[in-house]
Amino acid sequence: MPYLEDIYKLEFFSYFYRSHYKIEFRAAIKYTPNIWTKEIQDILLLSYEKSKNPYILQVLINNIDVDLLPGFAKQVWSVGFPRSFKQSLIERLKGMPYDAISFLEDIDPANFLTLAYYTKQKIDDKILMNCYKHIPERLKPFGIWSLGKLDKWEMIKIDIQKFIDQPLATFEGFSDVILER
Repeated sequence: MPYLEDIYKLEFFSYFYRSHYKIEFRAAIKYTPNIWTKEIQDILLLSYEKSKNPYILQVLINNIDVDLLPGFAKQVWSVGFPRSFKQSLIERLKGMPYDAISFLEDIDPANFLTLAYYTKQKIDDKILMNCYKHIPERLKPFGIWSLGKLDKWEMIKIDIQKFIDQPLATFEGFSDVILER
């Protein structure tokens, strides 16, 4: 379809987006990055708000305007939020200021620490340590890795020493989730 004029591309989207057939609807959704405009974005935001359709969500995550991204991420992020969507959102949130990612401190401290590395602002050590303390035990190695990337070795020195001393008795449940992350 790259050879079609824009008017026909929009007509394709408009026609198939309103279809009652899932395949046609998904084809329209899949095609939206090729015709992305503020109007398309607004249509999809309204539609997602009503339907919570995961296909619409994925397209929004990948294409929503950067200035709307932090508010959108805050709105959709939840405990039951699918891991693949989290990864896509994390990729888009990299480099955002602290204010844009601070909502994750309480609801997803492990991913907050991941994003803390990419923000250009200095984040207070108390905030970082509080997040690390609230990471589930099985995910602590990822917290150590994130804090290590931030060059905060002194903060995690005790946990690293515990792991060196007793690798199998530290971070209960870690081996169960190592490939899930």
